[in-house]
Amino acid sequence: MPEDISWVQVNRTNSDDDTKGFRQKITIRSIVCNKIVRGWILLTVFAATVPVLVYYFVIDKGTYETDDSYTCLVEKSFRITCGKVNITSNDCENVNCCFDKFDKVCYHYLPSKYSYDIDENEEYIPLQIKTPYNTSSLKKLHIGVKEIDENKVSLILSQEPIAGNQFNDTKKNYEVRIIAEKLMVEVSRSNGDLLLSTTKGPLIASQNYWEWSLYLTNHSLFGLNKTLINTPVNSTFKKVIYKNKVDHSTVPILWAYNNKQFHGVIINHDGPLEIDILPSNIVILRGLSDAPIEIELAVGPTPSDLHHQQTKSSALPPPWVLGTHMCRRGSSVNLTELLSDYNMDSKADSDCIHENLVMGIMNDNGENINKIKDIIKSIKDKGSRLLLSVPPHVLQNFNKVFNRSLELDLLLKYNNSIYTGRYMNEAVVYPDYKDENSQLYIEELMALLNEYVDKNDISGLVLYDNWPVNENYSMSNSEFPYLSKELQQAMSSTVPWNCTGKRSVLHMQEHNVYGANQMLSFEKHFENATNEILIMSASKTSGQVQPSIIQNVNTSWSDLQKQIDNVLFNSISGNHLVSIPVCGDTVHFRKSLQETLCLRWYLVAATMPLFRISAHKPWRDYANLNTQFAQEGALKAINYRKILLSYYYTLLRRNEPVVRPMFYSYYENETTFSMRHQYMIGDSILVAHPFSTGRNKLQIYLPSKVEIWYELWGGKLYNSTDNPWINFDIVETDFIGFVSQGSIIPLKDDDSLDLIIALNCSIESCSSMGSLLDSNSYINFVSNKTSLIISDIPNETCNITLRTIQLYYYENNNSSIKLLNKNENICNMSHTIILF
Repeated sequence: MPEDISWVQVNRTNSDDDTKGFRQKITIRSIVCNKIVRGWILLTVFAATVPVLVYYFVIDKGTYETDDSYTCLVEKSFRITCGKVNITSNDCENVNCCFDKFDKVCYHYLPSKYSYDIDENEEYIPLQIKTPYNTSSLKKLHIGVKEIDENKVSLILSQEPIAGNQFNDTKKNYEVRIIAEKLMVEVSRSNGDLLLSTTKGPLIASQNYWEWSLYLTNHSLFGLNKTLINTPVNSTFKKVIYKNKVDHSTVPILWAYNNKQFHGVIINHDGPLEIDILPSNIVILRGLSDAPIEIELAVGPTPSDLHHQQTKSSALPPPWVLGTHMCRRGSSVNLTELLSDYNMDSKADSDCIHENLVMGIMNDNGENINKIKDIIKSIKDKGSRLLLSVPPHVLQNFNKVFNRSLELDLLLKYNNSIYTGRYMNEAVVYPDYKDENSQLYIEELMALLNEYVDKNDISGLVLYDNWPVNENYSMSNSEFPYLSKELQQAMSSTVPWNCTGKRSVLHMQEHNVYGANQMLSFEKHFENATNEILIMSASKTSGQVQPSIIQNVNTSWSDLQKQIDNVLFNSISGNHLVSIPVCGDTVHFRKSLQETLCLRWYLVAATMPLFRISAHKPWRDYANLNTQFAQEGALKAINYRKILLSYYYTLLRRNEPVVRPMFYSYYENETTFSMRHQYMIGDSILVAHPFSTGRNKLQIYLPSKVEIWYELWGGKLYNSTDNPWINFDIVETDFIGFVSQGSIIPLKDDDSLDLIIALNCSIESCSSMGSLLDSNSYINFVSNKTSLIISDIPNETCNITLRTIQLYYYENNNSSIKLLNKNENICNMSHTIILF
């Protein structure tokens, strides 16, 4: 093409032969490309397709708005399921609920069409005559409000009117608002922040089914034996409160966090209770009895405040309780076999001989009396105590105890006949420990045991399997309008729900307090004993603060982590003394392959409130571990625990949790909410653990709220203001710990005392302080860089030798460590000790 001819000229020339066609092309192109025309085309397409899309994605799914009052346009994380499992679309609509055809889910309107509304007589009656399960709604419901004090209020949902009360104090830290039109309630802080609302879900009540929803926060929830409840999208966190083999330790306590503050609730209900938590944090309570539901709200606002508001004070147990406790499990109740299997290779502060010992004695003809007495003598000669394990059951073999329980009419019945269950493959019966005659039964039981064991040789009881176990009962799903598979599993392998005692109370209404009633009965029996009797229990209620044990724990890294979570939340919610079985307690333990796991478990147990080894074979005590390396590592962990017990005991005396999750003291950083590999012992010691094998480094968070942390045993300094995260070199058998500046940690071994002094030198004069509970009084320590002052020494009972002082301090960003050997009796020393 010649350079002086343009592209337009060429194309115009080529189109001269078809002028009409050329003009037609230009006309179509100009129409299509015109902005106004193009806009009309898009608008036409939009108008045609939107109705189709709306029908498919909204109307056809059943998620359309029906009227001004009720809507199905409910965000998925707020949807509360309605009706039976696998309900059809038609059935869902017939029960006045919404149906999502895409997800095949039936859920409640917002607000729900199931509520109790006020009538002309100012009584609350059901909006729907029938429940979603086609049962008759209860005709009336009431909510009672009991203001306990300036920080606690109780809401009680009941069939009967409950007299409310007001706490007559103008400084109340909450406000309660009853919604007049519907039976709903909201509680707020004095500044207006919402604490609790029952407005976001249905209120359903019928015979054998109640449903009530709570909303506590839009941020974070903690509890139900988890330090943080994390509910992923399109899922539901579910917990059943009905004591069973898999879960007999969960207490229905929830903590909530919002706007930098905490509050919490304790849920009280007699009977099976399912607690569902949606991703939106809506809490759904589903109960299978018509007993009242009580929500006790505490306002916090700090974790420490909340702990004290929800915790009852208790008598301090004797110091030996914090020692090591040894027991053994098995499936035999033959006393001769149990005793022949016994050994005392590992020394402990207490021994039970075998958990089936009492069952074996019930099954014995007296031939093993002397052998048991000899074993108990050897336990005492080694300086240990006897903790007797006692089950709730009675062997149905016509022994003295069984015959006495028959005479007292004390046994649970089914269809007016004594109910016989199976335990350890033996026929057993179940006493009603709430019956007034239970004391006479316990007297008969102790009389039998005293033929084998002198009552003065018993230092305590461990009440185990007391939810109680029954191996041959499977819960049917036909008796209740609602019964999830989780409820069905929880209500199996125990006493049938409809057993009764002579008080004619259904067992399911007292199931969750069965173990608690057994414990109260034994406490009453021993209340006038000459020697103090410790009682631990596997099953108790949230209001009981006695030591507790957790059973049926498999040996795995995930189970270890799960149980640490369990103990941590129990501890901060008032259950200060909880024991998890060291290295698990089931038969699923491989001595060689799980040696590293077992050693880490020993190190975890060294930091826990209680230390108890009890398992099926293979045994988990340190003398029976697989290698000498493992045995020495386990014994080293026990020795770590021993020297820290005085620190633990001091915390318990102050009614403080021994162990606590990181957020308890450092919630200002919300990262601490999900930390599961590290936690605090008191306010001063931070410990961390690897939860897998083959680790040589561990990432640890040192809260910058404390500027300086020292490595606990060596004193190396870490400045958390520079970077709160450190990569710490570890060995699998290490006790990984750090101490906060400003603390003094007493390490007491019998009458010898070592002090770790971690000075805070960020102030003008370096200083630190600490205390030690000794002879029921506090010895106080205050130190700076040059001197240590010891005060309040109990001179009458004092017999403590100060062995060493490890002094950690810094100046001008340079850290220093000094080890001072003293070996002096502090009772005879000047109260001021010169360090330099």
